[in-house]
Amino acid sequence: MAECPLSPSFAKMLLSSGQFGCSEEAITVCAMTQIQNVFVTPSGKKKEMAKEMRKFSVLEGDHLTLVNVFKAFLQNGQNAKWCHQHLLNYKGLNRAVEISNQLGRLLDKFKVKVVSCGG
Repeated sequence: MAECPLSPSFAKMLLSSGQFGCSEEAITVCAMTQIQNVFVTPSGKKKEMAKEMRKFSVLEGDHLTLVNVFKAFLQNGQNAKWCHQHLLNYKGLNRAVEISNQLGRLLDKFKVKVVSCGG
């Protein structure tokens, strides 16, 4: 875990995620929690931001909301215009992609299979 650039709790989650068949989602949660301000709030647009957040929100919690944002960002071609329309932090999401790739390589190094639970 010392080689992992995450807090001990996130490192443990990431390294054990393959056993639970959710390493792809664990990578995403770890990457997304490393960036600040996934959503941007232009002055005077708090209601619009709340509306956009609800599009990605799930009852299961904030971490799965972050997974939804990340997946949508990738599905929309990592597009800056799409981020602007949904009040998302384009630079931050691109940084999350970089971190995700780095964490995927780390799991490969530790022979942890990268798999999705399909969620």
